[in-house]
Amino acid sequence: MKKLLLFLCLFAVAIPTALGDIAASDPSMASILQDLEAFESIAFVPDLKLLTPKVVEIPLSNTEIGYDFAVLEKNSFTPYAIISSKETAKISSSFSQLIDGSTKTYEEFSLPEQGSGETEIVLSSDEEIISSSMQIMLDANVALPSTIEIAVKSGTEEKVVLSKTKMTGRAINFPEEISKEWIIRLTFIQPLRITEIAINQENPEQLRSLRFLAKPNFSYIVYANPDRPTNVSTGESANLNDSKDILTLDAPTFSDNPNYFPADTDADGIKNTEDNCVSIANADQADLDGNGRGDACEDYDKDGIIGSVDNCLNDPNRLQEDTDADGIGDICDSEESRLTEKYPFLPWLGMGLAAAVIGVLFWQTAKPAKR
Repeated sequence: MKKLLLFLCLFAVAIPTALGDIAASDPSMASILQDLEAFESIAFVPDLKLLTPKVVEIPLSNTEIGYDFAVLEKNSFTPYAIISSKETAKISSSFSQLIDGSTKTYEEFSLPEQGSGETEIVLSSDEEIISSSMQIMLDANVALPSTIEIAVKSGTEEKVVLSKTKMTGRAINFPEEISKEWIIRLTFIQPLRITEIAINQENPEQLRSLRFLAKPNFSYIVYANPDRPTNVSTGESANLNDSKDILTLDAPTFSDNPNYFPADTDADGIKNTEDNCVSIANADQADLDGNGRGDACEDYDKDGIIGSVDNCLNDPNRLQEDTDADGIGDICDSEESRLTEKYPFLPWLGMGLAAAVIGVLFWQTAKPAKR
């Protein structure tokens, strides 16, 4: 056991450098590294010392929310399958794209013209689900909803299991509850796209595991919990559903992925899930009216032009006319056609000419008179 722990520690330290070395020598690894940056969690598979290829099964903890995975085989991804000892409860939703099992599709929730947006999502199952956590997966370049409230329903009676609270991450935990109907209420201050909502089903008889085909002399790393859609591609898969001749390992401990890099679309140093303006760089996160949406994304004068590019913030000017091209819209430019504003070099030219004239006059006055 001590040797295994030592191996994992050394592997964890070495892997970022090793991946960087591979990327430097193999340009095709750049896209793989970009995909790996999306995964928050990582687990190392110990050396299997295989003589022939073998299907490996790794138990997944019921309390470890995992929806999308990636299995890295040296410098490429290998196919995997999620196996359940019992079919999980079948879930339906008021928004079908949220439970279709694909993070490539999404439901979009638009903002109203005024204020924040609100939506209620109802998940219903064919049998009771025991759960104390769920995960809300977002499309790329999307911020977290502002708040979440979770309730369950039995007959006509509704019970709140998580009162309205600020969202700080995609994983939401709450006191364990059992129900066939789950109600999720969200508020949001930026346009919202949700790809999937996954309730962690903790029914004792429902156990999950991850399978992949391992080959001799290869090392494997399992990545989990991406914070955005990824483009992980793999080759042809073996028959991973065959229960014969399976090598079952101990459940791994997932830890923080050293290569994880939170999505930051506008590169302003604020990760998307916390940025009050995801698509426009605003490192100061300025928010004058305190509504949670950054000033750079606001359209205070309601002319259809957001503040970051509006040349007149307080007066509607949909056409953005700017006769003198000084960056200030005509409607709010008090010096619109002034010659020196349009040609800022003129004052300097005038002062230069004046200095030249004064110099000539001084020279004429100072030179000795002819006799």
